[in-house]
Amino acid sequence: MNFGIALQWSNSNHGHMPSPLLVEVARLANELNFDSLWVSDKMISRSDPDFSNEPLITLASLVHIVPEMQLGVSVLVLPQRSAPVVAKQSATLSLLSNGRFILGVGAGWHEDELALLNTAYATRGQKMDESIAVMQRLWRGENAAFQGQFYQFDEVTMHPPPDGGRVPLWIGGSSPAAVRRAARFGDAWVPAALDVQSFRSGVEQLRTYCKEKPLPTLANMVYVDAGLVENDAEQAHIGGSVVQMMNTLRQYEQAGLEHLICVFRATDLPSLQWQMRNFSEYIIPSF
Repeated sequence: MNFGIALQWSNSNHGHMPSPLLVEVARLANELNFDSLWVSDKMISRSDPDFSNEPLITLASLVHIVPEMQLGVSVLVLPQRSAPVVAKQSATLSLLSNGRFILGVGAGWHEDELALLNTAYATRGQKMDESIAVMQRLWRGENAAFQGQFYQFDEVTMHPPPDGGRVPLWIGGSSPAAVRRAARFGDAWVPAALDVQSFRSGVEQLRTYCKEKPLPTLANMVYVDAGLVENDAEQAHIGGSVVQMMNTLRQYEQAGLEHLICVFRATDLPSLQWQMRNFSEYIIPSF
């Protein structure tokens, strides 16, 4: 199993960490043998505003800080962005990182945010599917044409393309539509905050759509409390004592989990560092 860490605070709505904490946590994650770093995506908010850096720029700033780790966004709200621009940004990040960039995408749910960026809430799913098709065509680095509802172009080429003509595409969301999209387009399925039973149900649903093709990588972004406090895991999917955490993670593993993205239940740097070290010392070596 691979282990990633989300560079965000658990007490805010996907709030990213400001620099220099971002760099400090990234370096510690690399030292502790985490496999990947992840950021999330939020543009605006009418209420309860939080701190959220633009995700692709954030990852670009870390490319040379952690030269061995994967860098991913979980997830970019794709319909509210220009698909050709995201294709270019993703190809560039992939090249700069020597293929370590993972593009996680989702349809979004924030109607105000979608409207601000000229995207209709009702058609966001259709636009997302079309955007994926556009990006995959442009990533090949060949002359491309496309005629769709949202994008139309003839004989265009995007250079330089990513190595191999593709960027790993992870599909976020736990709705039936998201699961179908993961089966159709995804290199991985990456829902957020699914408990063991819900994750298992999603995997079973995904298997029904992948009877004649390989199953995508199975990931999950969950809240983790590695404070090692017995029976104190009520606010986390994985928490409590070492034995409790191991047992829960084994259940996820039996359900098919291959890549765990940890959102540690911490509200300050010392608490986060302590939990990261606990998880690295007591949990990661067993998997």
